[in-house]
Amino acid sequence: MRPSWDATWMGVAEIVGARSRCDLRQIGAVIASADNSYVVVGYNGPPAGFDGPPGGLILPAGTTCRSWCPRAAEDAERSLSYSNCVSVHAELNAIAKADRSRIIGGTIYVAAAVCWDCGKVVANSGVSTVVMRVEERDEHRNPARTIDFLEQCGLDVIVYAT
Repeated sequence: MRPSWDATWMGVAEIVGARSRCDLRQIGAVIASADNSYVVVGYNGPPAGFDGPPGGLILPAGTTCRSWCPRAAEDAERSLSYSNCVSVHAELNAIAKADRSRIIGGTIYVAAAVCWDCGKVVANSGVSTVVMRVEERDEHRNPARTIDFLEQCGLDVIVYAT
């Protein structure tokens, strides 16, 4: 059976997320134009050109962030804020690379719940629909608040279920 566009792009988001070096969670995002002819992807991770931890220590290729990121090194309940992490979220990486004129009216697919800060940027990106996977482990992101906000901004929000 032929998969829907939602299933196709969410699958791509999941695969792209596997590129992340984050020890806590690998998340991917895909932005598709309204006609599904233009696609841009992103995943959570440090900015391009960032080699390793602050202080200049260069880490071998393939090293994940647990060895230097205070947030990842803390195995507790993620009490440290995102401000302790140099990584950029998947949806922001995708938006940063996108040609805005081509994503207006399109859809962003995120393989996890969109957080509050990313929600503000997504709402301003030009997309008209957000498809996100929301799981119990996403509760620290307060997805209900972000979904309400996105809807108040006029976006359609679809909570993707497998």
